[in-house]
Amino acid sequence: MKLIVESPTWLGDSVMASGAIKALVDNINPSKSILFGSFVATELLKDYFDEVIVRNKSFKEIISFPKSDMFVSFRRSFYSKLLGVKAKKSCFFDSKVFSSHMVEKYSSYVNLILNKSEIYKPILPFVPKKFSQKVVGINPGAAYGSAKR
Repeated sequence: MKLIVESPTWLGDSVMASGAIKALVDNINPSKSILFGSFVATELLKDYFDEVIVRNKSFKEIISFPKSDMFVSFRRSFYSKLLGVKAKKSCFFDSKVFSSHMVEKYSSYVNLILNKSEIYKPILPFVPKKFSQKVVGINPGAAYGSAKR
């Protein structure tokens, strides 16, 4: 089975979905797995997939998009639905269907696909840097809301 997963566009959303995406791939265990999405999202999640396609949102991309047995999108855009046409089965995330924290929303979405009921915690696949001296971090602002600080 060939599985294509379209990640959320933004890095923060991709972090929130990371546990659910990994659980999806681990449970389906496809013969080939492809991650499709923005550069930042694919960089975060690339270790879980056989291949990565970075989105460029072009007409050529729609035409040349690979066929698959299953297309799972963590987006609900019209562009995503065009890409999903090439799959035998397509699933699209709709945040309005679920009411809770984003981690729980993404978990619920994957649970519908896998017929499970679990919460998949975010996964950050990197080793934290150790500092020899104390370090201060400053974040003077965040786009689209203070919750991202």
